[in-house]
Amino acid sequence: MSSRIILDKDIYKNKTLLLRKGSVLDSYLLQKLNNFGISNSEISGFTSAEISLQEAQRVLIVQKNRFDNRRIREIIEFAGFAPKNIFINNDSSYFDEIDFNKLNFLFIDDEFFTQELAAKIFMGLEKNRLKIFVLNHDINSSDTINFNSDFISVKYLHKPLAKDYIKALIKIYG
Repeated sequence: MSSRIILDKDIYKNKTLLLRKGSVLDSYLLQKLNNFGISNSEISGFTSAEISLQEAQRVLIVQKNRFDNRRIREIIEFAGFAPKNIFINNDSSYFDEIDFNKLNFLFIDDEFFTQELAAKIFMGLEKNRLKIFVLNHDINSSDTINFNSDFISVKYLHKPLAKDYIKALIKIYG
């Protein structure tokens, strides 16, 4: 293992805590875990390079429900993003003030993601690549907005959102 891994969950053996979430795992510790019978497939986390990249990226969350905002924020922090780079709002009235070029990810409630907003985002982007995750999208709805652009990707998500699912999406689309 050439790079270090930052664990995203605690590692236990027979109900005994071996390493805490957030621990940095190098080849020496990996060998020790293997000696305890922990296989590499049981270990999950982020490389230090992924964490550095995620800490530098900015995320905006826009949902009506404050509880959902907190939950998404926790999931995004779990995925390795720096809390100082996660911004939250509960309404869409301030979209004219946002510089979407300064964002890397937008998690937005389906109700707020309109054709008008999509056009504003598309027209305003310069070089930044923006990943948009539309939350609470009705699985039976065919009402989607898609882009043919190298700068914007849109992914529609349905409830419930699980931490590991969001983490995987960020790895894939980030």
